[in-house]
Amino acid sequence: MGKFGKKLHLKQQFMGMMLSRWISVTGVIALVLVMAYLLTPPPLPSYEDLEVGNKVWEDIKSNLDFTLIDEVTTEKRREQAERIVRPVFDYDSNMGQKLRQRLTADFANFRQKLRSERFREELSDQVATPWPQSTQTPQSQAVTENKARDEYDDFMQDSMIKMSFDTFQLLKSLNFSAEIEKGVGQIFDRISQYSIVANRNLLLEQAPNGLIRKDLATGDEKIVYNLDLVVSVEDAWREIDIMASRLFPDNQILQDISAEVARAMIRPNLTPNMQLTQARRKIARDSVVPVYYKVNAGEIVAHAGEQITPEIKNRLDYLNRMGQESRFGLVFLASLVFVCVLLAIVTIQIRRFHKWLLSDRNRLVLIGIVSVLQVLIVKVFLKLASFLPDLMQKHPFNLSEPYTYAIPYAVGAMLLTLLVDIRIGVFFSFLFGILAGISGDRSFLIGLYAMMSSCASVYAVTQYKQRTMVIQAGFLVSLANTTMVAILYSLRGEIVSFNAAYSSLLALLSGILVSFIVTILLPILEWMFRIPTDIRLLELSNFNQPLLRRLAMEAPGTHHHSLIVGDLAEIAAESIGANSLLARVGAYYHDIGKVSKAHYFIENIRGKNPHNELTPTMSAMIIRNHVKEGVELAKKHRLGLDIISIIQQHHGTSLLSFFYDKALNYKNTQDLAEDEFRYPGPRPRSKEAAIVLIADAVEAAARSLKSPSSSALKTLVQKITLSKFQDHQFDDCELTFRELTIIADKVFERLLRNYHSRIAYPGFNFDDSESEKVKNPQNNRPIKEKKQNGNNGF
Repeated sequence: MGKFGKKLHLKQQFMGMMLSRWISVTGVIALVLVMAYLLTPPPLPSYEDLEVGNKVWEDIKSNLDFTLIDEVTTEKRREQAERIVRPVFDYDSNMGQKLRQRLTADFANFRQKLRSERFREELSDQVATPWPQSTQTPQSQAVTENKARDEYDDFMQDSMIKMSFDTFQLLKSLNFSAEIEKGVGQIFDRISQYSIVANRNLLLEQAPNGLIRKDLATGDEKIVYNLDLVVSVEDAWREIDIMASRLFPDNQILQDISAEVARAMIRPNLTPNMQLTQARRKIARDSVVPVYYKVNAGEIVAHAGEQITPEIKNRLDYLNRMGQESRFGLVFLASLVFVCVLLAIVTIQIRRFHKWLLSDRNRLVLIGIVSVLQVLIVKVFLKLASFLPDLMQKHPFNLSEPYTYAIPYAVGAMLLTLLVDIRIGVFFSFLFGILAGISGDRSFLIGLYAMMSSCASVYAVTQYKQRTMVIQAGFLVSLANTTMVAILYSLRGEIVSFNAAYSSLLALLSGILVSFIVTILLPILEWMFRIPTDIRLLELSNFNQPLLRRLAMEAPGTHHHSLIVGDLAEIAAESIGANSLLARVGAYYHDIGKVSKAHYFIENIRGKNPHNELTPTMSAMIIRNHVKEGVELAKKHRLGLDIISIIQQHHGTSLLSFFYDKALNYKNTQDLAEDEFRYPGPRPRSKEAAIVLIADAVEAAARSLKSPSSSALKTLVQKITLSKFQDHQFDDCELTFRELTIIADKVFERLLRNYHSRIAYPGFNFDDSESEKVKNPQNNRPIKEKKQNGNNGF
């Protein structure tokens, strides 16, 4: 190939790589958009034109579950809480003492004025009686009266006692008698012990359950239950009249004066504190927990012909708000972000724990398609679950919840377990549970139910060895679903109910639907993605398969070699938890490319060695070509990508050391390119392919041992395994050094059983040096080197 050809080839490779990357990116974007669209609920209708009092012409149903506050009931409870709060009244316990002191001061002050000289001179011409004599002229009488009025006004201005002018004149004539002062004080002392309010009728309305009396002096509060202890001002006045008549039974004038003075001093000592009362009632009102009511998806919010009430309007407003959010695309945007987060989690999981999937684009596409199918199946069945209650009339058949338990949530997890890997199945069981919860109107219980159902399906198909296993797995899923439904209803205290029994029956149906759908989809996905399941592998392991029959007929040595490699690979795969069935079947087919030129391979040569007449380069090309021809045969017979990968990778990029060394001995071959004597690869990308590589090399090398003792076999296995490791053949798979050690030990144990010792038969000599030369074209090479390099392509 010239320089121009190499440039063109590199350009074509680059363009192919860019196209492949563009297709991958486009596929991921399409997957994210489709998943976000499926997870986004449909837009809700608008009810903006409907007002209170309007009539509804058709039934309005809720498209989702939601919870609202019951405003009517909540308001009643708030009002009740306000009524329970007793009104607070300020009580001035020191008011009686203050007024009594003021009474004493006022009487003493006026007596002092009476004793003053000016006051005596002004009173010298007046009669001692309180009423002027009839001998006075009208003018002098008016002057005297005016002076008395001024004196009254002056006294009232400084006094706390509000009395009439006539009472004042009588008190003045009696020189503000100490007897009257004492009697009024006794009356006042008694009356001031009562709780006095301005309006007792208003009090009874405000405090039917009692009141809180707050002492202004100490701040102490006391609940007054018996309102009979609270009197009005009018009641206090009547009590004053009674007490005055008892104190001065023989003097009506003193009764009237003392009663009037006492009444003048009486004031309410219990006054409502409206500010504190309202604050406490507000606290009580705010502490009331709102009463909620739930509207289920599919429930009729307003019936046809029904008039819209404030309660119905509240429900319609909520639906309208949700509809506006969905119309503006907020829900779709949230779903898009959520799917991106899940995709990031899946990417991290695969990169850290399932690296082999990164090189298997076929299975990555399968995972994406199964995920979309899973969400689509759930959405379709959820739609059906919301439609069925409309056809039913009786309880619980008219409820939508029981039908959600019949949805086949476990389809996706079961398919991924069968087609990809059990660990992938377990991981996606949790993801599918989350997606089911999001699809089911964001229900946590639905998500938990779907998650447990999926996990049960993964466990049920772990040992998938026959087609009927899917049906058996369906029954196990049904059992798990029924148990989960029983647990959910037990937590709600409804385990003994017809609703629970009906839901359990539908949960049984879910497992049957899972097995039915998986039975239909599994062969379709197997055919589309060429992925062999365990059942398909068992079918391929049948020796009546066309390729295996042809291998046995046309290359019997290779066929026998493949059987032994299959046995070694199966034991080794079991020891490290790999797919032992895949390793065994892959080993059966790993050398099918030899059938077209079987006589060029050492195990099939029964006469003259054809490589003696070929150049090393030509021999190497024939040997290397069996990998390419094996891949083509496998594709033609649709063996599946896993088998094809093992055929393609069972030599990796190993060196054909025999022919490479032989070529080096030719003239003018010092600059020989080593790549021409290496297998095209790629190197093993799965544990199963790496195990087949080791088993193939070890089995071929073991056949060259003349005396396969235990120590010789162990040394051979260890050296070949180490040489492959040092040649970087295991760099692209997930094998650890510990697993390589386990594989080498298991292969050695199996080889030791196969190459057991036999007794020598007298008279028979099976060691024919000539036949050895025919069977082994490498007879001129040291056995030690053959152990290290395996069969070198044969």
